[in-house]
Amino acid sequence: MEKAMAVAGALADSNIMMEDTWIGGRRLDFTWSWIDNEAVSWRKNEIPMESDTENFPPWSREPSRPTKECLSIDRRSHSHPNFIDLDCRLQRPFICEKKPEASLKNPVPSKWVQIHKSIYTLYHGRLTWPEAAAFCRSQGARLAIVNNRSTIDILTSSMTKTRPDFEAVWIGAHFSYGQWMWISTGMILSPVMGENGYPPWQFGRSEKKKGCLLLDRHIEASVHFVEIACDRKRDFVCEEYSEDEEDDWRNEPAKFSHDNTTYIIYPADKTWEDGRNFCEERGSILASLDNMNATNLIVEAMGDHPREISHVWLGGHYNRKYKRWQWLNNEEKISTEKDTEGFPPWANIDAMEDYFPGTSICLNMDRSDHVKPHIYGLDCESKQPFVCKIKSLAQDNAQTIASSVITEVVTESSQNNRNEFSNTLLAENTTIVEMSENQAVNKSQQTLQDETQRTDVEKKSKENVSSQTEAVTETLQDKSPTEQITSAITEQITSAITEQISEMSTKLPPVTEEIQHEYPKDSKVTPTDAPITENSTSHTKTPETTLEALSDKS
Repeated sequence: MEKAMAVAGALADSNIMMEDTWIGGRRLDFTWSWIDNEAVSWRKNEIPMESDTENFPPWSREPSRPTKECLSIDRRSHSHPNFIDLDCRLQRPFICEKKPEASLKNPVPSKWVQIHKSIYTLYHGRLTWPEAAAFCRSQGARLAIVNNRSTIDILTSSMTKTRPDFEAVWIGAHFSYGQWMWISTGMILSPVMGENGYPPWQFGRSEKKKGCLLLDRHIEASVHFVEIACDRKRDFVCEEYSEDEEDDWRNEPAKFSHDNTTYIIYPADKTWEDGRNFCEERGSILASLDNMNATNLIVEAMGDHPREISHVWLGGHYNRKYKRWQWLNNEEKISTEKDTEGFPPWANIDAMEDYFPGTSICLNMDRSDHVKPHIYGLDCESKQPFVCKIKSLAQDNAQTIASSVITEVVTESSQNNRNEFSNTLLAENTTIVEMSENQAVNKSQQTLQDETQRTDVEKKSKENVSSQTEAVTETLQDKSPTEQITSAITEQITSAITEQISEMSTKLPPVTEEIQHEYPKDSKVTPTDAPITENSTSHTKTPETTLEALSDKS
């Protein structure tokens, strides 16, 4: 701790203002240790991840964040040390410690070739991958990035034509936290070979998913990326890159995800309105916050950015009409009271409106002590970096599904009410229809009985007439002419009776027409089920009675 206090005091007394400064700590295989070229036990160089009673190491936070593998020192309260884990790619001031007889091995440059704006130098010198990366840095270069097929073809041609030639060389990619990446830029290298043959993985894809990367040309007379252990000693290739590319890296946005939401910090200086438009053109919004976790992550990313971003625009603004702060995307009010976690982290909110009379005030976030957030109002025309926010598709779908479910429940409830009412009406109508149908069936059955009775009467009348005629005829055969005259008269009477019966039958009501009159064609009642009408019953005398009366007259 005494040494850390001395370094922090020296930084405080320096004429150069420095926030984060590199020191020689590095995390390898989840263990922090001091980088030392001397062959000593790793336990001697280990840096504990928890502070002791003297508050050493003075960690500012738990040093276990992915990709934050290098150690820097900062100050708090002016001269007290603060250890911060940072991305090794960041450009920061550094502190050297001189040790006696400390030097790197001296590899021999063999051939160089210029490809686009970069100069690649092939070195004969058997080094491990970390040693090769350190050597390239010491030469003002980097362990080479080989990011396209044409660069690979030119390099391998140079490897073949050099004497002695090169079979394989270290390049600047290694496997870290579940993915392949170029160490100097943090760019991700795809683990699957594309249609254009890049990256040229030996088996079409990454197989081992560990170690460091070789550019190998001697396997089956073709070129491949080969994954091997980083402690193997091989030749290597360094790359001197242009300052333009370095500036591009410093201007890259910082991107991270939290709770199904992606945040992107753009280092470009824009007004609040321009930042808002920039986000919306890319399918996002100027960021709104609802908890301290997301706020802290944004502040950490600001400090980790190569430009050490200190201020950013958020998606909040002050509504003078209603005298309140609100978020842009949903017009939700921003509370001016902090919760138990300190959110929102306001700074001097009471006097804010007085600072900018007659101007638009938008929400700005600053950081102090590297990781402490503060928000306050600022003139919207000021120019500074900004944060965009992208909701995940799953979250949008979840909200859409929730809205659909609510709508469906309301619709279903209304439909159930309508169905219940309809069912009541249907039940009543069904009862009425059933009553009508029952009446119709009863009437139809009665009509059928009457029709059957009428048919039986006609049949019986004809049988009686026929039997009486036969009896008269038999009697006439044995009688005198006078008796035959009487028989002829009887025949005429019989004929007259038959005609009278037929005439009476025609006067009965037409059953089919009556049914069709009372029940339309589309009715379910069949003609045989037709109701009985008032005229449907025939009150006729039997043929026997009529025949006896006529016979007496005769």
